[in-house]
This record gives sequence, structure tokens and C-alpha cells, in this order.
Amino acid sequence: MEFVLDKWKTDYMDDLVEAMQDKKLVDSLKEDYPYPFLDVHAKCYIEQRMMYSEEKQRCRAILLDGKLIGGIEVLIGSGIYSRNADLHIWLKKEYRCRGIGTQAVKQMADSVFSDYDVVRIEAKPYVDENVWIAEKMLHSAGLQYEGTLRNIIFKNGKMHSYKVFSMIKE
Repeated sequence: MEFVLDKWKTDYMDDLVEAMQDKKLVDSLKEDYPYPFLDVHAKCYIEQRMMYSEEKQRCRAILLDGKLIGGIEVLIGSGIYSRNADLHIWLKKEYRCRGIGTQAVKQMADSVFSDYDVVRIEAKPYVDENVWIAEKMLHSAGLQYEGTLRNIIFKNGKMHSYKVFSMIKE
């Protein structure tokens, strides 16, 4: 399955609104996005990613046959964390468990290690009923499980835990 990581464009707005109608997907994102996710939210989401300087982050849309199926971004730390990067990825439900996420993470990690002075990339999926999907994808992409941070995030009226996975530059 051939996919492309592309810079965000306003052309992807309708596909983004469609993808974000999945409440479980919206709830799994690190940021606090509204549900229902409307055109105005998609416009803001995409415009933010388009205006971000690539000096400290890399944000890409994941496309399959020209259609938006997900997003991936790496945010470079600052200060004492300036050699670390946080990885965030989401895929529409029907495209999970097909190897696309694994390959997107590998491709993004390779480019970040090559283009930035980063030695560690980490991902922190929420612990929920679908965490096994993220675990499998991250492990297959070469990230190692480091542990679980319990009750660390308050979102949607309840506490959430997340697992920490990392990849170290060789």
C-alpha cells in the first residue's frame, strides 16, 4: 500500500472533517479538539500546521491515493529537552493495522534523525481499549516500550494514563 507524507494543505479540509467525525479518534488525540469537529475546526487545524516553522517541528498529512487518511507530526523539545522529539500519529479507523502507520513512523523518524539534532523520539499513546494497536505499530516501527505513566492527563472529565515508547538514534 503506497502512501505519501505531504505538507498540510487546505485541500485536505473535507477529508479531515470526515475523519474527525470518529469521536474515539478525536478523544485519543493529545490536544483537546472539539466534537463534533466542524469545518471551522479543520480550517484552524490545517492553517496552524501550514504556518508552523519546520525549525522545531515537522507536520505531515498521510495520504493514500490522494485522500487524507491520517496525520503525523514530530515536535522538537526545547531547553534540556532540545535533543528529544515527541511523535504524534493518527489514522482513520479503516486504515489501522495495515502497516501504513508503521511505515509512516519509520519514514518520519528517519527524516527527523537525518534533518534535526535529535537523539530520541518518543510516542505516548493513551491507555484505552485500542492501545494494543498503537503498541503494535510503534513496536513494529522500532520504538521500545519504556513504561506506563498512570493517571497523568485529565481529559473529558476523567484521568488517563499513557504508555511511553522511544527510539534512540544509532
